[in-house]
Amino acid sequence: MSASLPDAHGPCDHEPAASLRIARASYLHAILSGDRNSAFAVAMEVLESGLSVPDVYMELLQFAHYEVGRLWQSNVITVAGEHIATAVTQGVLARLYALLPAAAASRGDAIVTGVEGELHQLGANMVADVIESDGWNVRFLGCQVPHRDIIALVDSTRPSLVGISATMAFSIPRVASLISDIRALGGNELMIMVGGGAFRGHPELWREIGADGYGGDLREALARVRTLSGSSVAEPEGSAASGLNS
Repeated sequence: MSASLPDAHGPCDHEPAASLRIARASYLHAILSGDRNSAFAVAMEVLESGLSVPDVYMELLQFAHYEVGRLWQSNVITVAGEHIATAVTQGVLARLYALLPAAAASRGDAIVTGVEGELHQLGANMVADVIESDGWNVRFLGCQVPHRDIIALVDSTRPSLVGISATMAFSIPRVASLISDIRALGGNELMIMVGGGAFRGHPELWREIGADGYGGDLREALARVRTLSGSSVAEPEGSAASGLNS
């Protein structure tokens, strides 16, 4: 890894094993270098160590992109560098998606989307994949979706869950407007989850704009969705709570 880059670190509520720390550093180096093959190889190595695909998302990919965001905010990397890293991980996600375990039963239909004007979709993409592997039939819309088109899709498909992502503070009024319009469809029984960087540091904001829950990261988002839907919140088999084998 370049000497100009600090050691990888980020939000994690447990101390990872040494092999996971090494994998995180290797993955971060690969995505910042635009090395798609090496990035996927690291992800597969972590998967083959015994973690589930959702845990690879949570413990490797999510972790790396928190660090990418920190490096960008610190002016260590440019917007171009951030886009390179994101593009590499989008490719890794596409390949890992095929390896996600099939759920035993359906929990219902869900829509996951960014609001109109939202430019980032990686986090929402990971949430969509993880809850799909947990039994939801997910329509993932990506980012930059016109407000009226989201409303039309909710109206025509009547999902049980809508997940809305916003990374920047200026998107919050659009999230609030979207929630209000969904509720106006008669969707008071529909569960609405929000997430993304725009909500971090504002623990009650999701309540103020009318959402039913907030996921600060992938693991919290999955737990909140399970709680709201009355499902078990037990850790998935192969959970990374104990990290990789040393």
